[in-house]
Amino acid sequence: MADLAPALVVLVVGAHFVYLGVLVFGGLAAKRWPWLLGWHLGAVVWAVGAVTIRYDCPLTSLEQRLREVAGWSTYDGGFLRHYVRGVVFPESLTPLVVAALVGFVLTGWFRLASRAAA
Repeated sequence: MADLAPALVVLVVGAHFVYLGVLVFGGLAAKRWPWLLGWHLGAVVWAVGAVTIRYDCPLTSLEQRLREVAGWSTYDGGFLRHYVRGVVFPESLTPLVVAALVGFVLTGWFRLASRAAA
């Protein structure tokens, strides 16, 4: 298992970024690929629950455990704080980035609703 752990860490991190992509852009992409809508809605429900109820993400827990098995250091603060905030954009822009991402999600939903109404 220790030999596979580094590759599995990378796989879990990749899966986490795919989840974020489906969360943010799934509504927009569902116009072209309708099968994606269920995955998007599941991602949104999970994210809302994680923010409101504050449960731990199983992907983050799995990544941390695999890091330990691989002999790598773990990190505090969760996936977003480690890989996204302060890395992809400055920490000070977090409220603006969150607002923009919510805008992407809502835009996707409005586009889907307008298509369904037509």
